[in-house]
Amino acid sequence: MTSAASLRPLQYPQSEADVVALVRAAAASGRQLRVRGSGHSPAAAIGADRSHAIELSLDRYRAWWVLDEERRLIEVQAGINLGRDPSHPRGEATVERSLLWQLWHERGWALSITGGITHQTVAGFLSTGSSGGSTRHSLTHDVVAVRIVDGRGEVHVLSRDDEDRGAFDAVLPSMGLLGVISTVTFQCIEAFTISGQEAITIPARSAVDVFGPGGFGRPSLEDFLRGVEYTRLEWWPQRGAERLLIWQAQRTRPEPGFLPVRYEQFTAWPLFAEPLIGLLYTLFGNLEDLEHAQQVLREHTEHLDRVLARLSADGHLRPRGRALARALGSALRTVARSVPALQPLTPALQRAIPRLFPMLLDLVLPVDTHKRGMHHREPQAFSDWSWHGLPMDNQASDVLLATEFTELWSPLPRAGEVVRLVREYFAAPADSREAYGRTGLYAYELYAAPPHAGWLHPGHSNGHDEWRDGAFRLDVYWYAANAADPHETFFPQFWRLLRDHGIPFRLHWGKHLPGAWTDQLAAQYPRWMDWLALRARMDPDGVFLTDYWRDHLGV
Repeated sequence: MTSAASLRPLQYPQSEADVVALVRAAAASGRQLRVRGSGHSPAAAIGADRSHAIELSLDRYRAWWVLDEERRLIEVQAGINLGRDPSHPRGEATVERSLLWQLWHERGWALSITGGITHQTVAGFLSTGSSGGSTRHSLTHDVVAVRIVDGRGEVHVLSRDDEDRGAFDAVLPSMGLLGVISTVTFQCIEAFTISGQEAITIPARSAVDVFGPGGFGRPSLEDFLRGVEYTRLEWWPQRGAERLLIWQAQRTRPEPGFLPVRYEQFTAWPLFAEPLIGLLYTLFGNLEDLEHAQQVLREHTEHLDRVLARLSADGHLRPRGRALARALGSALRTVARSVPALQPLTPALQRAIPRLFPMLLDLVLPVDTHKRGMHHREPQAFSDWSWHGLPMDNQASDVLLATEFTELWSPLPRAGEVVRLVREYFAAPADSREAYGRTGLYAYELYAAPPHAGWLHPGHSNGHDEWRDGAFRLDVYWYAANAADPHETFFPQFWRLLRDHGIPFRLHWGKHLPGAWTDQLAAQYPRWMDWLALRARMDPDGVFLTDYWRDHLGV
């Protein structure tokens, strides 16, 4: 959706001096200033909300250099993307221009972890408290120092080695409200490979006792998250279709001549499975607004045509593949044209979802089986370079599978309690349609993060509290092409469920947040008032402060 703010002309600073000048101009004229990264947070959290505001893109501020070869210290300008950003408006955020690829290709270095995707800019990832799936490694822990331009245009150099490192901890994360991050200093490590496996199974046969205490060779969810170096689980809780996708990996040393065996997110035919999944979600999610469904499918077809044309031009599709791709495109166009004809069938389709969905999920996400003589999918083994293999969701299209999230963080020892509570909530309705209304038709991501010192980091711990072992994270997905607003119709049930059962939780700042919950959020952060006081000192005129953040932080 295009907003008025998204049409505002962007400023493109090319140096820290340019950033300083723009901040000072905003402060002198009483204007807001905000920075846009790759756009992976809700639009209201990113942009300005005043018509005469200044908005920056750091697209042209993306260099990096080595500070100390022996210690593998690098300084990185804030606008560089961690990996390729397929949604970049000019297509310039290629893998070869990304930080992780350049580190590996030019130096043989790496960072200790990535997120599930690497489309984000360095500053955007760190500013929102984003994290990968590990209780041992965090990108924030790789940060040595930050240069930040405050609301008066003054540059501060904040280091984790400062005698008083409070401001350093306050900046990571700070949602762009303490200033514009200019550069980040990282401590790199030697490039490494990963080796892992993905299994799709049902909970009763899973290698992890996700909903129980563990035993008989099956670790509990908490113990599994503690014990595996890199992991994430996807839980499909829908009645009649429940299954778990367990992705796990560990570091390995690259052998001479190493050749990756790469992970395939959507079986061996992602080009075809992904449009099919998008088609099903678009139809089921818009049965009450078929005009919207038709428009979304037209956009999907146009996107797919562009992708196929590029793959054909690059020689990545063989003749048979091109023929199948053309057939798929033709089928999608036919479905898009035919959508209005479904109007008389809408009530019947809505009633049939609890029967249809398990069959369709079996088609696109079959459970692993080793039975001979039958169609089967065995657990998938893979090995890869860390920069390419750890972001396992990079293969998902931002168009065909556009997704919105809310992400709830709770103390790691509460992992089993959280998932059991949510599962019981899903199982409670006697009516299957009501049960599907609670679960929706998408997956839930279960993973973890280590403790952090950041004052407003959702994994914040002082080392002596319930969060000292790390955090468990429940990611609630929503298919963004659905006509409904998940902030009003879907996400609140999870916020209320944990709150009403007394389970402490925090929220990822770059994903959906509840409105008017300031007291609930503030109670989870011991340094909340300290952070607000620092924000007032670093931005006394509210240059970076928008109505969105005023509302959510109670400023």
